[in-house]
Formats: sequence, C-alpha cells, structure tokens
Amino acid sequence: MIDGYLLVAATPANGNSLREFVRKAANQVLPVSDTLRIIDGVAIALAAIHNKGVVHGRIGIDQVWWDGENDVTLLRDPFFPPVSPLGTNLPVAVGIADDEDFRVRYAAPEFTAPAQQPTPGTDMYALGCMMWELMTGKLPY
Repeated sequence: MIDGYLLVAATPANGNSLREFVRKAANQVLPVSDTLRIIDGVAIALAAIHNKGVVHGRIGIDQVWWDGENDVTLLRDPFFPPVSPLGTNLPVAVGIADDEDFRVRYAAPEFTAPAQQPTPGTDMYALGCMMWELMTGKLPY
C-alpha cells in the first residue's frame, strides 16, 4: 500500500488464455504434445505454490495463458486472497458460490459443498478436468 493505493506488480503473460485457444479450435482438440506441455507447466507451477503452503483455488482454462509454443503461465487474481491448507497461517478464501463457471467445469465434488475450502487436492482435480477438456474438447461431466 503506497499513499492509500494498492500497487500490484506482475510480469505480463505471453500469448492468450487457453479459453481463446479452445474457442478458436471450435470442436477440435489441441495436439496431444501441446496439451501435455501445458499440463506439465501448470503442474510445475502448482507444485511450487503448494510447496509454499498456498493453494490456487481457481484452476481452469481462463487462468492459464499459453503463447502457442513453450511459454505457459498460471495466473492468479491478485485481489482474490491466497488460500492455504489447514495448519498454515495464510488466510483462507471464501468458498466458490460466486463462481458458477468454475463450479460447473472444474470443482472437485467435495469442494462444491457449502463452506468448503480448496486444498492441493482440489487444485489437482481441477487440473485433471482441464486436461480432459483440452484432450477431448468436452467437459468431464
């Protein structure tokens, strides 16, 4: 906070959101090699934040940007508080009641219950749902 203003500094993401790539593909799927490169990049980013005791809580194709080649960036809304598993001292976010798109596409079944908090497991479940969508062109359920 500087003079009452919140300053957020971030490195710009290269490329476009995966939603743009999926939209442009129009009922086609990305090549398997591209999908695996993307999933690998997101899994590495998740491992890094999970090792710090932080949970993303909103994994999905809108939060992943890709340059169409090698650069994969996992985005996080800086105004959405970081969430953490129980036992750490980081703040825990409110549930997902306000995010219908996320709930329908990527939320683990146990995460959709009232007052449930995300865990590393719910992030991994969402990553699996995202991989399914990228490889089949359809939502998993």
